[in-house]
Amino acid sequence: MNTDINQQHECDAHLADDVLLGAKSIAEHITSLGFPVDENDVYYLHRVKKWPFYKYGAFLIASKRQLTCHAENFTRGRAADERERA
Repeated sequence: MNTDINQQHECDAHLADDVLLGAKSIAEHITSLGFPVDENDVYYLHRVKKWPFYKYGAFLIASKRQLTCHAENFTRGRAADERERA
Protein backbone atom coordinates (compact mmCIF):
# COMPACT_ATOMS: atom_id res chain seq x y z
CA MET A 1 0.00 0.00 0.00
CA ASN A 2 2.82 2.38 0.86
CA THR A 3 4.47 1.83 -2.54
CA ASP A 4 1.20 2.73 -4.27
CA ILE A 5 1.09 6.03 -2.39
CA ASN A 6 4.75 6.75 -3.22
CA GLN A 7 4.17 6.00 -6.90
CA GLN A 8 1.14 8.32 -6.92
CA HIS A 9 3.18 11.13 -5.34
CA GLU A 10 5.94 10.66 -7.96
CA CYS A 11 3.36 10.75 -10.75
CA ASP A 12 1.73 13.88 -9.30
CA ALA A 13 5.11 15.61 -8.96
CA HIS A 14 6.04 14.73 -12.56
CA LEU A 15 2.71 16.09 -13.82
CA ALA A 16 3.07 19.28 -11.77
CA ASP A 17 6.53 19.87 -13.27
CA ASP A 18 5.10 19.48 -16.78
CA VAL A 19 2.14 21.89 -16.52
CA LEU A 20 2.44 25.56 -17.41
CA LEU A 21 -0.30 27.81 -15.99
CA GLY A 22 -0.98 31.16 -17.60
CA ALA A 23 -0.01 32.89 -20.83
CA LYS A 24 3.13 34.43 -19.31
CA SER A 25 4.67 31.10 -18.29
CA ILE A 26 3.66 29.55 -21.61
CA ALA A 27 5.28 32.45 -23.50
CA GLU A 28 8.47 32.10 -21.47
CA HIS A 29 8.68 28.38 -22.23
CA ILE A 30 8.03 28.83 -25.96
CA THR A 31 10.64 31.59 -26.06
CA SER A 32 13.14 29.24 -24.40
CA LEU A 33 12.47 26.81 -27.28
CA GLY A 34 13.65 29.42 -29.78
CA PHE A 35 10.32 31.00 -30.73
CA PRO A 36 10.23 34.50 -29.23
CA VAL A 37 6.63 35.23 -28.24
CA ASP A 38 4.85 37.33 -25.64
CA GLU A 39 1.55 36.85 -23.80
CA ASN A 40 -0.48 38.45 -26.61
CA ASP A 41 1.06 36.03 -29.11
CA VAL A 42 0.09 33.10 -26.88
CA TYR A 43 -3.55 34.26 -26.79
CA TYR A 44 -3.51 34.66 -30.58
CA LEU A 45 -1.96 31.21 -31.12
CA HIS A 46 -4.63 29.75 -28.84
CA ARG A 47 -7.45 31.44 -30.79
CA VAL A 48 -6.19 30.13 -34.12
CA LYS A 49 -5.36 26.73 -32.57
CA LYS A 50 -1.78 26.64 -33.85
CA TRP A 51 -0.18 25.33 -30.62
CA PRO A 52 -1.43 22.82 -28.03
CA PHE A 53 -2.88 25.15 -25.36
CA TYR A 54 -5.95 24.42 -23.29
CA LYS A 55 -8.30 26.38 -21.05
CA TYR A 56 -8.63 25.71 -17.33
CA GLY A 57 -11.29 28.11 -16.12
CA ALA A 58 -10.02 31.57 -16.98
CA PHE A 59 -6.43 30.36 -17.46
CA LEU A 60 -4.54 28.97 -20.40
CA ILE A 61 -2.57 25.85 -19.58
CA ALA A 62 -0.07 23.80 -21.55
CA SER A 63 2.23 20.84 -21.19
CA LYS A 64 5.96 21.53 -21.48
CA ARG A 65 6.38 18.12 -23.10
CA GLN A 66 3.69 18.78 -25.71
CA LEU A 67 5.04 22.25 -26.49
CA THR A 68 8.57 20.91 -26.90
CA CYS A 69 7.34 18.15 -29.19
CA HIS A 70 5.27 20.64 -31.21
CA ALA A 71 8.28 22.96 -31.59
CA GLU A 72 10.49 20.06 -32.72
CA ASN A 73 7.91 18.98 -35.31
CA PHE A 74 7.56 22.57 -36.48
CA THR A 75 11.29 23.03 -36.98
CA ARG A 76 11.72 19.67 -38.73
CA GLY A 77 9.16 20.63 -41.35
CA ARG A 78 7.08 18.56 -43.70
CA ALA A 79 10.03 17.18 -45.71
CA ALA A 80 11.48 15.44 -42.62
CA ASP A 81 8.10 13.83 -41.88
CA GLU A 82 7.86 12.53 -45.44
CA ARG A 83 11.39 11.06 -45.28
CA GLU A 84 10.51 9.21 -42.07
CA ARG A 85 7.44 7.64 -43.71
CA ALA A 86 9.39 6.41 -46.74
